[in-house]
Amino acid sequence: MRHLRLSLEIVSCPIVREPSGLALSSRNTLLSPEEKVTAVNISKTLFAAQDFAKTHTVAETHDYVVSTLNAIEGLEVEYFEIVDGTTLQSVRSWDDAPYIVGCITVYCGAKPIRLIDNICFKK
Repeated sequence: MRHLRLSLEIVSCPIVREPSGLALSSRNTLLSPEEKVTAVNISKTLFAAQDFAKTHTVAETHDYVVSTLNAIEGLEVEYFEIVDGTTLQSVRSWDDAPYIVGCITVYCGAKPIRLIDNICFKK
């Protein structure tokens, strides 16, 4: 029996966003105009979290993002993890890795539609 060794390389690239800041996705076409307005709060909160993180811990930043988004009618965070951007392993401190990102999935709207986004905290 032959064993194959596979390797995976994660190559980051900029997120393409609508002028509103909403991450461009085919799933956005499933949102009503009102739901799109609500969904923009995902990117707004992630951008605000970049500044928040400058004076707060990883745990505080995590809780800020989750509580802010869950307080908005029509949004429900499925998960938000702050991770090493290279390994995707969770971090507990901003000093744990040279490249740190926040990865999020949020349900939006009446259907609901599962939206994903991410933000760089440290590079």
